[in-house]
Amino acid sequence: MATEGERLYRQLLAEITACNWPAVEAMFAPGFQSVHSDGARDRATEIQMIKNEKIGKCTVSDFKVTQVANLKKDSV
Repeated sequence: MATEGERLYRQLLAEITACNWPAVEAMFAPGFQSVHSDGARDRATEIQMIKNEKIGKCTVSDFKVTQVANLKKDSV
């Protein structure tokens, strides 16, 4: 049974492969940030980087998912 994270990742890859840019953009939160070996990226920079990649059909497997227990609002 696929986890929600795996399902979303597979959906993202399918949308990227199909060049469905509106769907890809909708999957990234407005405050999205990522950090890579070449530096940090905001939402717009990450999406532009993905658009510039030539990603063909791909498959993914062997997902490993970890989850953090839900935190109560007052437990910060």
